[in-house]
Amino acid sequence: MIHILQKAFFKHALNFVKNKRKIFQEERKLAGTKKGKKYIVVFQDEEGNVLKTAFVSDEEAALPPDVPEKKGESAHHEIKFQGWDKDISCVKENLVVKAVYREVPKEYLVMYFHENGKLLGTETVPYGQAAAQPYHPQKPQTRQFYYVFKGWNNDLSRIEKDTMAKAVFEEKNRSFVVHFFHEDGTLLKEEEALYGQAVQAPENPEKQADEVWHYIFDGWDREFDDITEDTEVHALFTPVYNEYKVRIYEQGEVSELPEEQSEESLHKLSGRQEFEKLIAERTCHYGDTISYPDLKKKGYTLQWDIHPETVTQDTEIHASWTFSNPVGKVFEIAGNRYQILNPSISNGSVRLLYYTEDTSQVHVPEQVKIGDYYYFIEKIAPQAFCDCAKMQTLTLPNPVRVLEQKAFARCKRLETIILGNGKASRLHTIGHNAFEQNEHLKAVYFKGRRLKKADSDTFSGLKRNLEIYVRPEEAGKVNRLFQKGVKTGRVCSILFVFFRKERQAWRNRTCLYQR
Repeated sequence: MIHILQKAFFKHALNFVKNKRKIFQEERKLAGTKKGKKYIVVFQDEEGNVLKTAFVSDEEAALPPDVPEKKGESAHHEIKFQGWDKDISCVKENLVVKAVYREVPKEYLVMYFHENGKLLGTETVPYGQAAAQPYHPQKPQTRQFYYVFKGWNNDLSRIEKDTMAKAVFEEKNRSFVVHFFHEDGTLLKEEEALYGQAVQAPENPEKQADEVWHYIFDGWDREFDDITEDTEVHALFTPVYNEYKVRIYEQGEVSELPEEQSEESLHKLSGRQEFEKLIAERTCHYGDTISYPDLKKKGYTLQWDIHPETVTQDTEIHASWTFSNPVGKVFEIAGNRYQILNPSISNGSVRLLYYTEDTSQVHVPEQVKIGDYYYFIEKIAPQAFCDCAKMQTLTLPNPVRVLEQKAFARCKRLETIILGNGKASRLHTIGHNAFEQNEHLKAVYFKGRRLKKADSDTFSGLKRNLEIYVRPEEAGKVNRLFQKGVKTGRVCSILFVFFRKERQAWRNRTCLYQR
């Protein structure tokens, strides 16, 4: 061992001397040149061995030699050339430059593989250092699972050899979102569920009814007890026709109601002893036609408070009766006009407003039928027979009580008037100018006993003597009633002729007043 060391020492000393000599010779050459200033640069290895000698002009760069490899690497390290100990890029003097070496870790290959064996890539890592792990692999999800990359099957925090790393994945159940929607698209609920799990439905929704339909919740359009994907669930509704109650009531007096009528079917009308009875009840659908009962009541007109044609809602319809012939109402019968005075259905009366029959013989009837009932003619209205051009004889019935002003005025051909039939005549008032300008009037027959008022101008405008036939007991009264007219000269003359009690012949034609 000592021998080896000595030999190495002497070799090193010899090389040192040789190098000194070379340096000296180069300096001499450089000093003796006449072509400009130059410097000598001697390149040595780490042990002082001359690798190259170079002559370099002032401030120029020296060209280094090829650097030999240095032995002495270990298992995980190697010796690598790092450069020169002096700057040779701008030489300004003679230089001895030594190579510089450094021990560096060996580099190892890291190979990255997918779980399925596919090579993802490689990486070179120095000994003892951590791998950069530049790859982040992914594994495609399935219907049931998705995969999370967890790392590699080998520790890559300290690389000491060539290493293979295989990706490791964690398997997880996929989750899905279930949306519950109303039929109109409104979101009712959102819930997340793992693959294969069930979800809880929201409370049963409701759908607003309209006029025609109401809606019953009929479940959902799909199952949701085994969720395997993102799912939309929609509410289902069954439409059902709306049912409406249509009730029809009839108004009537308490006395008209049957004893068996239930209290539920009766509606008492406020402030009156009248009730409404339920006469029809139907369950209908929207738009159905309402059928009305055919109601009739003698002497009355039916009235509905409302009269819808079709069903649109729960409806109560009330029928009431209005007397057909109320006081003051005017009717036209066969061209003649009448006005109700007394609406009694047993003893009613009317006022004759206008009479169209213009014949030579006019007989006013006792009664006239209006609707369901007969009415006595009680009054003759003003000008009811005015200007009847053909009438020659006028006969009034017993029920007539009042002849109003000008009732028979200007009947140019009228000659005879018969006021009632015997004592039953109810005439008690003859109005102003009732028979004025009846120029050809000859005789008036009146057997009644109730005349109380006769206007002084009753017979104004006569052109001949007028004979008035009255009962003997009525002569004085009639005389007084017509005195004024005679005295004022509005009546040419009046003869009062008295009836016998036993027969209808007349006697004693006595002229009481003559112009």
